[in-house]
Amino acid sequence: MQHGRSPISVKDLLDAHLLAVGQELRGPNDVRCRITSAGWLRFGGTDYRSPSTAASAVRHGTAVNGWSFWQAYFDHEWIHLADLRNMIPG
Repeated sequence: MQHGRSPISVKDLLDAHLLAVGQELRGPNDVRCRITSAGWLRFGGTDYRSPSTAASAVRHGTAVNGWSFWQAYFDHEWIHLADLRNMIPG
């Protein structure tokens, strides 16, 4: 991320049409979650505000970088959310 740039959220990826509401994301060991209309991640019946809090829930409270944990199917391949985030102009 560039210095002075506001943090990018999943909602920003939705607004940029890089992700879609209801789209499924996958993590290690084929764990899955879905993106809500608010740009949150729904995992195990709970909505999480950020990729990292959702990934932490998967790992039973262990801190995890969710941008590297979750992948989305984009342009015919699975790509980490961190790479999608970098597609938003700064």
